[in-house]
Amino acid sequence: MPDDILVKKISWMIKEIRKITKDAEKGVSKKKKKLVVFTREEKKVKEDSLYSIENIRLLETLASHALIAFENTLLYEKTKRMTISDGLTGIYNYRYFQIRLKEEINRSNRYKFPLGLMMIDLDNFKKYNDTYGHLSGDKMLKRVVGIINKNIRIIDVLCRYGGDEFVVILPNTDMESTGISSVAERIRKKVEQSSFVFGKGKKRIKMGLSVGVSFYPNEAKNMKELILFADKAMYKAKKAGGNKSVIYQTKKNKRRKKI
Repeated sequence: MPDDILVKKISWMIKEIRKITKDAEKGVSKKKKKLVVFTREEKKVKEDSLYSIENIRLLETLASHALIAFENTLLYEKTKRMTISDGLTGIYNYRYFQIRLKEEINRSNRYKFPLGLMMIDLDNFKKYNDTYGHLSGDKMLKRVVGIINKNIRIIDVLCRYGGDEFVVILPNTDMESTGISSVAERIRKKVEQSSFVFGKGKKRIKMGLSVGVSFYPNEAKNMKELILFADKAMYKAKKAGGNKSVIYQTKKNKRRKKI
């Protein structure tokens, strides 16, 4: 259940409890006016009624406190998310990327799982952004993020690296066993096949991606190398004309190739 709906439901419950309290108080007030002499049984009924009202008031207080505590928790979580999320695209930011990649490196070492990293850069984005305006550029970035998200696994972590660059952390991924070539190429083709609207004239243009992929520990020996090798592979794709995907392989590995 979404957090805002839960808050509304709790607020509604508090309102209903307050109505019950008011109705009960009115009932007791009427009894006070009518009854002059109380029998033992009548006195007991009255005491029970008053006790019920006190219970309701206590429940109302507790519910109000619970709502405040819940809203404070939501505010804290929202603030926390803001520190690790990119304001434009809603995905994780560079700060979170550094923290999470370090965690995944440690997990890879602990469980002997391979780890992949995909670096993605939009071709000629600055040129289009400067020509048609930043608002159009922002829309393009959001659409590209949506395409990437639809074509990666749940366990993969998409982050904004900076500007028009994105990275995808790929846990338990190596070149041979997971079809990373297909994933990188599928993302590239989906973007290539999409039309992006730029500027007030609603001009439709095509956009290409340069993708670089690196792996740990077979190629990169640490976190710094993993990022560096993915970046090198991406720039190799750009130098080859862009709109390509490249897997980084060290000189020792003769299988160095483009996807």
